[in-house]
Amino acid sequence: MLAGFISLLICNKVFPQTNNDSLHSAKSNYLKIFLSGDIFYSDYIRQHITFVNYVRDRFEADVHLLITSQAAGSGGTEYTLFYYGQQSFTGKNDTLKYVSGTTSTEDEAREGLTRQIKMGLMRYVASLPEANQIEISFAKDKQEGQTTDPVDKWRNWVFSFGTNAYLNGEKSYRYLYLSGSLAASKITDKWKIKTSLGISLNKTHYVLTDSVYDSKSDSKHASALVVRSINNHWSVGGNAGVTHSLYSNYNFLTYVGPAIEYDVFPYSASSSKMFTFVYELKPSYQWYIDTTIFNRTEEFLLNEGLQVSYYLVEKWGSVSAGVGASHYFHDFSKNAINISSSIQWRIVQGLSFNVSGYFSVIHDQLSLEKGGATTEELLTQQKQNATNYSYYVSFGISYTFGSIYNSVVNPRFNSNDSSY
Repeated sequence: MLAGFISLLICNKVFPQTNNDSLHSAKSNYLKIFLSGDIFYSDYIRQHITFVNYVRDRFEADVHLLITSQAAGSGGTEYTLFYYGQQSFTGKNDTLKYVSGTTSTEDEAREGLTRQIKMGLMRYVASLPEANQIEISFAKDKQEGQTTDPVDKWRNWVFSFGTNAYLNGEKSYRYLYLSGSLAASKITDKWKIKTSLGISLNKTHYVLTDSVYDSKSDSKHASALVVRSINNHWSVGGNAGVTHSLYSNYNFLTYVGPAIEYDVFPYSASSSKMFTFVYELKPSYQWYIDTTIFNRTEEFLLNEGLQVSYYLVEKWGSVSAGVGASHYFHDFSKNAINISSSIQWRIVQGLSFNVSGYFSVIHDQLSLEKGGATTEELLTQQKQNATNYSYYVSFGISYTFGSIYNSVVNPRFNSNDSSY
């Protein structure tokens, strides 16, 4: 009781300015904006764009700013900024883009994105009384007069390599994970070429009451994707690759095959909506580590598949869904079907709902080891288990109410926020 009284007294007497600070920062005449989408730097944006009010609900905003992102050809990130005018700005919409370079630091990326957001807000701020407080400056290019396109000595090729190690343990348990990768890509308006090499190793050591158990699994892969743009709706290409996987019983698997894709919407709208159909033909030759349940040590297989995917981002949220099916030609009963979906829906003011799920019917596990896997091998994910389906589902709902303003950033004790 006494502790609670003291806490209440401190909050009311020592820190009475907190609510006033929040109200002071929300200037009544400032433009009200609502941020949604891929907001990776929301705190930074609020701290560096201070001539607007940030609100928690899109229905209260003068401008709804929706940010989407996708990988750029150079290996960086392309952000698309959709400005939706509301209230007195209804009908005044705009779209801007910003691309962060593949070598940009996080600080450079968020600074450039914030600068572009400011540019898009000017047309709305210009009609408000506060516009006379805005100053516009221009940073001259150090190489004035240069109008020719830059020379790219790499011809759009981007290379990357990396390695990763992870180790953890305790008295009776140790786990080690090692991986390495090498990738090269070239992406232009006409071509998309992506290649990669990878290797990984997992080792686990258990000390049980009366025994010691060690497990080990490894994988290696090399893959290539080549795509040629035909027009704003059609693309053709192909995949090729080789794989070694102890988990999947592949000593060596190699495949190469063509594919074709059609997008109902033009590719130029891909940052906000896509509706694609992808057909793929995949011949493969497979050498197994152990004899399979079909008494095969190696075999040639021909597989075909069709994947239909839908993706949409709107002011109210986003939705994605996909349906895929594939089968082997030598036996049509060896097939697989998968269905997936995800919805993020801001229903009404303060009320949000999200749901996602996946379900797969599996009848094409041709590489399963004939002798089966031991209990230890299954528990430690050393070998694949026989199954005819898999699934997951996730859903949630949240409701927020109170002050509509969301402009203040206070990073103090951030590491403790999730504990209460």
